[in-house]
Amino acid sequence: MGIAINFSSGAFGQSNQINQLRITVSQLAQKPGFEKDTQYLNTANKLVFEYAESYPDSALPLLQTQLNLCRRAQYTKGEIEALKISGNLYQNKGDFTKAGSFYSQAYDLAEKTKLKSALPGILNNIGLVLMNQGKYSEALGKYFETLKLAEQQDNRFVQAAAINNIATIYFYQGKYKQAADNYREMLTISQSIDNTSGIILAYSNLGEANLELGIKDTALQNLKTAYSIAQGINNPELMESTSRMIAKVYARYDSLPQARHFYETALNIARSMSYGVPTCQSLIGLAQLKIQENLPAKALVFGTEALQLAEDMGQANLQRDAQEIMAVIQADLGNYDIALDHYKNFKVFSDSINNLASARASEAYQSQYNFSKKELEFERRSLQQKWLIFSGIAGIISLLIIILLVNRNRQRLNKANQELNQQNVQIEKQKVSLESTLDQLKNTQTQLIHAEKMASMGELTAGIAHEIQNPLNFINNFAEVSRELIEELAELIDQRDTEEVKILAQEINGNLEKIETHGKRADNIVKSMLYHSRSSTNTREMTDINVLVKQYMHLSFHGLKAKERAFNAQMTITLDPAIKSLEVIPNEIGRALLNLFNNAFYAVGEKSKIKLNTENSVADSSDKYTPLVSVITHAAKDYIKIIIEDNGTGIRAALLSKIFMPFFTTKPSGSGTGLGLSLTYEIITKLHKGKLEVESEENLFTRFTVILPT
Repeated sequence: MGIAINFSSGAFGQSNQINQLRITVSQLAQKPGFEKDTQYLNTANKLVFEYAESYPDSALPLLQTQLNLCRRAQYTKGEIEALKISGNLYQNKGDFTKAGSFYSQAYDLAEKTKLKSALPGILNNIGLVLMNQGKYSEALGKYFETLKLAEQQDNRFVQAAAINNIATIYFYQGKYKQAADNYREMLTISQSIDNTSGIILAYSNLGEANLELGIKDTALQNLKTAYSIAQGINNPELMESTSRMIAKVYARYDSLPQARHFYETALNIARSMSYGVPTCQSLIGLAQLKIQENLPAKALVFGTEALQLAEDMGQANLQRDAQEIMAVIQADLGNYDIALDHYKNFKVFSDSINNLASARASEAYQSQYNFSKKELEFERRSLQQKWLIFSGIAGIISLLIIILLVNRNRQRLNKANQELNQQNVQIEKQKVSLESTLDQLKNTQTQLIHAEKMASMGELTAGIAHEIQNPLNFINNFAEVSRELIEELAELIDQRDTEEVKILAQEINGNLEKIETHGKRADNIVKSMLYHSRSSTNTREMTDINVLVKQYMHLSFHGLKAKERAFNAQMTITLDPAIKSLEVIPNEIGRALLNLFNNAFYAVGEKSKIKLNTENSVADSSDKYTPLVSVITHAAKDYIKIIIEDNGTGIRAALLSKIFMPFFTTKPSGSGTGLGLSLTYEIITKLHKGKLEVESEENLFTRFTVILPT
């Protein structure tokens, strides 16, 4: 679900400011009478805000002290700010009743003292409390009132927050297109005022809306953008929320290890910061993940904790989600009566959320009905007065009024029908536009995959050209020698030297055998190229895996050698003779192996360059480096393993979980598309139902293990 925004003067605070603020507060406290100095009180409020965001439990006594100082100094603006910060703190902890109480006090004080600039932010926060309590119609009213005041005051910070929160309610209702439009509007405003945290939230929420609209790649791209910026400013609150949403994307598309990593990251941050709502959301996410992993007993632990936390907070949307996952868990465990109870509770909360649109429509119709009643009542009284004066023509007037009312109602009905038809036309246009966009995305994806395959084809062709030169040289040399031997043989036949003829005939026969051997080798190389280059038909064939591994290792080596003449590396090949032919799609497995070998040779090549530069700059260096790429095949009962290892540059631990993501690459810009390992992962896991595992230590080694079922 989308992330809602509360608002204070230090909105979107960052914990790395705390030390600087503490120093400033200490310096200001050295002045005589600092307790009544507005500069001191404002700076102390900012410090307390940062504590409330990063260390909420420690901030409670500081907040009470700050409130008392502002009241004794009769500094109303500071008191209002301290009340808002108190509301934010309890909102983060999930105590919405206390949060609402503090916001109401702040609003009453701002109205009483005519501090209009404070009203939009407080109204926004009151709306947030109402939304968390499940009072969606009231929350929407507060948000639109906030938006109106913020626009009047040109307060774009609060304007962006209100637009985001309105979008969040649309998201709760399943109106993902409307939510996405609002999130994009919030992003535009946040970018115009250089509001980094607002930009992060907009990308994050937009990514989640994209996910629900089925646009996976765009969703992941937006969420990664948000996560990267949040890491850059070291904001734990935003790192938590973006981690949780990235986990949701991976879980939706069955990338369970990645989903578990990001959910656990989010949960650890939320618990360390005492964030109530995010903690509950991550617990629900982990419970759903355990269901996907077919571990209902472990899911029950997360689900039970999530439900208890949601009930303690009284948060309607989380209670709905927790009840739903508990119903699924209990059903999987065979506890159908308990599951039914949870499902009934889920329906209660779900209906209260999903009926928001009808509730708003009912309110609109009720307002129109009340207006019509007042209008008719006024007309009825007028007619009574006219009856006393014009009793003779009362019937005619009544008839005219009835005709007028009927005609007016008919006009209103026609207008409503026209508006409805226009909306239907607009919806149909949007549907066609979305379908067109989806087709474009699919075409773009196909083109990118084709480009990656063509890139690997180029590398394969270079390797083949280099590799095939050796057998062709042998063929040419042996053919030349055989031609000379045949000439000599002809002379010996004329001389009738039978013994020498036999000896030369044997040499010629040996040469022909060598020509045949190298010809077959060249033929195998060409076949490998044809297998790799042809479009995949997903047709499985019995294939000698050991031969395939050996061929593609040599092709990859010679491909890089053809591009960089100075490149060299040792190769070790250990093939298990117990491996029999395996039914696979040969050209697809070949592409996967070529990608893995290319990465290995690239890594040792880069490390060789680094070591060479080091040795050139340091005299008598004893740190000699020998680049090595090895491959091992191993047969087990139900599977075979192909282990490809290099002693190259390695991969940083923080990047290991990302290397199979589309468009992610550790190579410099322009050196890789970021699709090679992603395609390899798809070929191994999706096409062949296998596994692809990676281990690495930076500057030491990288080991890829391919596991294929037999």
